[in-house]
Amino acid sequence: MGFYIKNNHEDEAVITRRILEMALAREVSPLKKEVEQLTREGKIIDTYKSTVEAERQTGVKNKGIQKCARGECKTYGGFKWMYT
Repeated sequence: MGFYIKNNHEDEAVITRRILEMALAREVSPLKKEVEQLTREGKIIDTYKSTVEAERQTGVKNKGIQKCARGECKTYGGFKWMYT
């Protein structure tokens, strides 16, 4: 099974919408990165499939988790965060 893509904006929009629908069906972005939640002392508490999943489970905002995991801050929400 194959498909032919015409070079017009309408078809690009359909393909983009389908990619987004597939990502939402998985409930996690296809660009996800696993992230670890640690105590301030560095002991691992839990590992999550993505920062969005960590937010769902902990209530800590994912944008803050991302900043901390990138090293832009030491802790966020009372925890250290690290990409695995």
